[in-house]
Amino acid sequence: MRGPALAISLLWLISQARAAAEVSVHWVGESVEARGVSLSSSTLDWETVFTVHLDSVELEQALIMPPMAGSYTLLDGILTFQPRFPLQAGQRYRASLRVGDEEPLVALHEVSREKTVSTTTVDTVYPTADNVPENLLKFYLHFSAPMSRGHIYNYIHLMDDTGQEVELPFLELDEELWDREMKRVTLFIDPGRIKRGVKPLEEIGPSLVEGKTFKLVIDAAWEDADGLPLAEGYEKAFRVGAGDRSVPDPKSWTPVLPDVGSMGKLQLRFPEPMDHALSVRWIRLENAKGVTVEGAVSMAAAEQVWELKPEIAWKAGDYRFRVLSTLEDLAGNQIGKPFEVDLFEEINDQGKPKTHWVNLPFTIPAS
Repeated sequence: MRGPALAISLLWLISQARAAAEVSVHWVGESVEARGVSLSSSTLDWETVFTVHLDSVELEQALIMPPMAGSYTLLDGILTFQPRFPLQAGQRYRASLRVGDEEPLVALHEVSREKTVSTTTVDTVYPTADNVPENLLKFYLHFSAPMSRGHIYNYIHLMDDTGQEVELPFLELDEELWDREMKRVTLFIDPGRIKRGVKPLEEIGPSLVEGKTFKLVIDAAWEDADGLPLAEGYEKAFRVGAGDRSVPDPKSWTPVLPDVGSMGKLQLRFPEPMDHALSVRWIRLENAKGVTVEGAVSMAAAEQVWELKPEIAWKAGDYRFRVLSTLEDLAGNQIGKPFEVDLFEEINDQGKPKTHWVNLPFTIPAS
């Protein structure tokens, strides 16, 4: 026989920024704890009682399907769920709370469309170079506004020079590789179509072929975070060169120094294009005291130049570039480690990956 209904409220708290939308449940401590749930429990798996799904998922299915990814916090008797990714415009979401043998408590929220005319476009596709190696590892797709996730491979096509679509060229991941703003997604070429001596490459052939021209096509039907299609499609044509299986050599990189007292950019030039996202993230500049020189970092010249525009004027003295050894070129080769190396060869005696920082010292002379 069921006891009295629990005095629990379940509601949505929506901030001005949809990305910060929260779902909160207000518990009445005595009522909940009477059914064996302790609000002070740090080991309770909240996903067993409090879940969020798209409302298109039937309630019975929602009870067994994985819920939306996110984090839970418990403060002053209020349990809050923060979605990992922004809620999508035009979609309705269901928050469900189950405690004991009570019927699930449900609260719905529909995200309104903030715009009716599509303005979202593809900003940039990296690499920007017109020539890429046959064993190119990945593309980065940058959009002008947040995009929707799910089924992205339906909207991305690799076309050869005869106009035929390349069959399954990409590594299609269930967990799509978006940044936090949902404005950049990483698109990997299937490594099985790159690495020599593996079945996909031997049986199907490479995704890209040396000497041929290809085109990356992005459909305008791809919807942004407001549920509207892109303002226009996008095409990037490029030519494929020989495979690159040599590792990047920091000794071949050349610094181009700014004038003392100026706000000019300091550059680090490479003999080949480098991975855009990793270069921006994993190359830093330090002064003689080991303090990071702050400024705006960017890539130029088809990713063959790393540059930093400082926040304050340059001073004469000793500096160094600090570069993480996992920095990659376009083919995924890292400093001291070709892409095709066996992962098990890259484990040291302590069972840890051989990742380290490379120092490139130089001096800005006094004028």
